[in-house]
Amino acid sequence: LEAFDPVTQTLVTGQRDATTVPTQALFLMNSSFVRRQSLSLAESLLADNTLSNASRIRQAYRLTLGRTPRQSELRNSEKFIATFEAAWRSQPPTLDSAAQQPVLAKPAETAPFIPDDPDNIDRTDQVPVEDAVHPNSPKAAAWMNLVQALYASAEFRFVR
Repeated sequence: LEAFDPVTQTLVTGQRDATTVPTQALFLMNSSFVRRQSLSLAESLLADNTLSNASRIRQAYRLTLGRTPRQSELRNSEKFIATFEAAWRSQPPTLDSAAQQPVLAKPAETAPFIPDDPDNIDRTDQVPVEDAVHPNSPKAAAWMNLVQALYASAEFRFVR
């Protein structure tokens, strides 16, 4: 949660500083943790087969944003679900071992490099590994991405 500037637990803090930085939005858009949470909520929304898409969208808005969607948001969400699901069906993503764990090759060096600035070290050989999150159906993929969009929205990040 470092991107969200948590208070230092060893200090007494009367009020948390309000910070809004791009890394917060980027975390919510790219984090495998957020994608897993989005998939979990999407699967729970899809678990009840008696619900309509509109009911699921209302429930997703209530659970993430604490309110019901406006009519325009409801229409846009329904359109997004249908479009995303159709696109996924027509061209499903391919999964191979290279896509799940990218490896960047670093050119061989002849002599050890000692930087002038120790904070400016080339770390391209240290590739962060993110767990890939793969929904099991086009419908789950569409709902996962809708939920993730709600999580990444400014309304979710900011308390009024």
